[in-house]
Parts: sequence; structure tokens; C-alpha cells
Amino acid sequence: MKITSYQLKKVNPRTNNHTFYMVEFRDPRTGNPTRRRGYTGKREAKHEAISLIAKLRETNIYANHKLTFNQVAKRWLDNKKSLVSGSTYCKYNSQYKNHLIGAFGNKEMVEITIEDCQKLVYQLSDKYKRWDKIVSTFSSVFRYAIKYDIVSLNPFDRVDRPKIQHDNNPNSFTADQFATFKRAIKERYEKDNPKAFTVLWLLSHTGLRKGEALGLKWDDVDLKKGFIHIKRAVTRDYDDHLIEGDKPKNRYSIRQVPIGKETIQILKKWRVEQCGQLHCLNKKSSTYNGLVFTSQKGGILATSKPGKWLNVITRNYNLPHITVHGLRHTYATLLAMNDLSPAKIAKELGHKDSTITTKIYIDLHDSKSHEASSILEKY
Repeated sequence: MKITSYQLKKVNPRTNNHTFYMVEFRDPRTGNPTRRRGYTGKREAKHEAISLIAKLRETNIYANHKLTFNQVAKRWLDNKKSLVSGSTYCKYNSQYKNHLIGAFGNKEMVEITIEDCQKLVYQLSDKYKRWDKIVSTFSSVFRYAIKYDIVSLNPFDRVDRPKIQHDNNPNSFTADQFATFKRAIKERYEKDNPKAFTVLWLLSHTGLRKGEALGLKWDDVDLKKGFIHIKRAVTRDYDDHLIEGDKPKNRYSIRQVPIGKETIQILKKWRVEQCGQLHCLNKKSSTYNGLVFTSQKGGILATSKPGKWLNVITRNYNLPHITVHGLRHTYATLLAMNDLSPAKIAKELGHKDSTITTKIYIDLHDSKSHEASSILEKY
């Protein structure tokens, strides 16, 4: 609350005074700035403002008490749209559709008890491996409700959470498994599906994020000097459509990644192959924008494709199941096993520092020394 004085040009005949006071405060119903004028003294201005705020808050709380969880969850989701990126919003929207709607029926927010939330936690933990992320989203809706005076407490702060069962299987290949993986993609894809071969090879030999690899353009690839320039990544807009992002994950992700001689030759071969597939890079097509990897029509390659290609390899060559991101883990792990410093690995991966690299990305399975551009090609 802020009280200021102001002057009238003419003296008020009623009060014989030309100095008045104005009070400024935020409307508790909307959060918007509000002002009231015409008070003859500071005390009067403060008293009237306090009284008005109390009345507005009481009205707001009464109205908010009628809101159901579904109504508040929709407001929470709409609010997220102005706060997060398109891809993050799509994840929240998916959780909203799959989990939030209908979780508490048509119950009003104020009627939802700790017992209701505890029951929901047990149901989710029995059904989903990463149930804790879903619970965190429910909790976020209640925090939003507290902020806008819809409820006074968050029942999810008081529930008991079952212990999360972590499997200790690394999301990466060992050195021997990586050698098998390289042989497998050559046998399975090099001739029959050169796009799949090149995508999986590049991901596993550069540590690129999937979105960075799919957002790569030929202008970003320096085949003479042996570097890839990471400037952008494929992402999603608020309508869940794939788009070319104007930047990668963060400012540390903008980097140069070295590529070895074998990788250079594979990319050269793929460029010729792509030229044939897209009729000399399909320059007349409005969908093609110089991307290294495209769909059949020259647009952005579906982000699900690399995972499907990788699953075929792990299933048919007796390899442990890992995600596409697990190829990035493999890259970091094998570099560490060959005594490349964590700081240098972090730089290759586009991390702020080596803390994340050593804590999350390096699955030490067991261990020589070379530069990042050639280490993985020797397996």
C-alpha cells in the first residue's frame, strides 16, 4: 500500500483545502494495481483502503471457494502458457489431459482433503514408474491456488510418499556393447536405411541431444575442419507442432563439437544420398530448409524416429535397452574412461560446468587417452 499527496489547482470550497491524498494497492481478486483518490488526510486514506481491501478479499474468497479442482487446474495450465516454453507447456498439457482432469471428480478445491491426496498418491505410485513427477504437478496446482486465495494450504505437502524404486541399470553402453552397437547399425542400416545409420552414428559419436541433431543444417557442418556448430534445436510450439527453435537448450549449448574422420566420410556420403532422395536437396520445396535430416517430404524429421531405429538394434543384437539420450550418456562415459577431463567433456556436451556431467551423464562401467573427435571411432 502506498499513500501520496496531490494538489488541486482550485481550493475545495467544502474543506477550504487544496491538498488531498491518494492510496494505491493491489486488488486481491485480480492482482491488478488499484488507486483511490480524494482523501483529506493520510489516516483517512489508510483506514478506507484497509477496509476496502478486506471487503474485496472476503468477496474473492467466497467466490473462489466455489471453484472445482478442474477449473483451477485449467487456470493453472493457462497461466503456464505465458511462463514456459512451448515444449514444456506441451508436457504440462499432456499431464493435464491424462492425470489432472477427473482426478478429484467435480470436488471444490476447499473440499479436497489430505486423505484424498494420499489415496491418489498411492494409486499413481502403483501405476506409474515416475509417479513423483505427476504428484509434483498436482502440488503445483495447489500452490497456484494458494497464491490466488483459493485455498489456504497444500494437502500434498502433508502426504506420505512411497519410496521410489530406482533401477541401477546405466542408461549407456559399455565399451564392448558400444562396439556391438556400431557393428549392428552398419549391418542393419548402412545400406538399407542410410538416414537411420547416419542419425544413430552422429548421436553416438558427438553426444548431441536429439533435438540438436534434428535441428542441424548443412551450413552448420564444417566437413573440411571437422566441426559441427550447434546453434539451434528442434522443439515444439504451444500447439504441439515440431518447429525449428531459434536457439538450443541454453546458452551453454551453443558450441562447436569436433567430428572424426570416419564421421566426416559418413556425413559426406549421406549428403549425396539425401540429395538423391530430395531431388538435389529439393530446393524448390517450401518445406526443406537445409536440414541435415528430414522427413520424406523434406520437413522436420519426427522426433520418435531415432528411438524406433535404436530399439530395433537393441532388440535384435542382444543389447541392453537404452534411450536415445542414452547414446549421449555413452559418449560421455567412454570419453571419461579414456581419461578425458570432466571439464572438457562438459564443454563437448554443452554443460555449464562439469558438475552435471559427472553426476548424471557419466555411467562409469571401467578404463587411455585421445581427443573427443577420435576416441569413439576406435571401438
